[in-house]
Amino acid sequence: MRRDESGIILASVLWTMILLSLMALAIGRYTGGQAWYMANAVGRVKAYAAARSGMSYALNLLAHSDAKCAGLALCGIDTEGEDPESFFKNIKVGARARADIAYVTRGYTADGSARVVYGFSDEGRRVNLNAINAGNMAILVGLLTQAGLAAPQANLAAACAVNWADAGATGTGDAKLKKRPYDSVDELLVCEGMTVEALGRIREFLTVFPKESGAQLNFNSATISNNVALAFYAQLSPSASGAAAGDLMRQLAVLRDGPDGLPFTLDDGKALAASAFARQYPFADLNIGKSLWRVRVVGTDENTGMKAVVEAVVEKKSSDSWPLIKEWHRE
Repeated sequence: MRRDESGIILASVLWTMILLSLMALAIGRYTGGQAWYMANAVGRVKAYAAARSGMSYALNLLAHSDAKCAGLALCGIDTEGEDPESFFKNIKVGARARADIAYVTRGYTADGSARVVYGFSDEGRRVNLNAINAGNMAILVGLLTQAGLAAPQANLAAACAVNWADAGATGTGDAKLKKRPYDSVDELLVCEGMTVEALGRIREFLTVFPKESGAQLNFNSATISNNVALAFYAQLSPSASGAAAGDLMRQLAVLRDGPDGLPFTLDDGKALAASAFARQYPFADLNIGKSLWRVRVVGTDENTGMKAVVEAVVEKKSSDSWPLIKEWHRE
C-alpha cells in the first residue's frame, strides 16, 4: 500500500515540476517579449531624436551657405567637390545614432524608376497648387491625365481644384468652397473627380509653396518623364504640338543633365544655365533653390535598427537669415 502511495506522490511531484517548468518558461518568454518591446520602443524614440538632430544639422548647413547651385546634385549646399552621398549619408548625431539627408524620387529616367537622392530637394521643381487658376489649369489636367484619369474626369477635378481656393468663386455649393490658398496637397481630395490613387501618383510633383508665387517651374530640377514640364510648356505655347513640346523637353534634358548625360551628377545644369536656347522659354527657371527647399531626414538607432523619418519645407529669404520651417511632418 505504501509502495502504491509513493508512486502516486512521485507522479504528483513530477506533474507539479512539469507545470512549474511550463510556468517558468511562459514567464521567461513573457519577460523576454516585454524586454524586446521595451528595447524597440526606446529604439523608436532614439531614431526620432536622431531624425530631429539631423534636421537641425540640415538647417545649420543652410544657415551658413550662400550656394544656390544650378544642378540637381547640388541643391542649396555647395559640398566643395565632395560627392553628395558621402556628404549627406551616415551623419553621426549621437552614440550609436545616425541621420541620412535624402529623398526618394522618380521621373528622371525613361522608365520612371524610383531612386534615392542624397541632399535637399528644390521645392521649385514642383507645380504650385496656389498658382493654378482657370487660365493655366491645363498644367493640373496634364498631371492628372498622366496619373491615369480620363480627360473628362481630369478636367472636372482640375476645375474643382481651381474653384476650391478661388476667393471670388460663386455658384452651386459655394458654401463648401475654401476660398483661401491651399495649405496642403491633400485638400485636392475634396474635389469631384479626384481619387486617392491619382493623388498618390502626382503628390511628389505638387506643392503649396510659396503661396504668393506665380506658376513658374524650375526646369533645372523638375522631372522630365512625368510630363510636368511638358504640360507646363504646352500651356504657355498652345500652338506647339505635343511632339514639338516633347522634342523640346528632350533637348533641354540633354543640356540639363550635362556632358555625362546623367541626372544627379556634379556636372548637371552647367550647359543649360549658359544656353540662350533654354533662356528664351519663360518656364525654364534656372536658379535652383532660390528660397525654398524640402528636407527629408531618416534617423536610425544603430542598436535596434529602428528608423524614423521627418520632412520639412524650409525657407531662407536672404543669405544672412536663418532658415524657417514652413511645413513639418513625420512619416
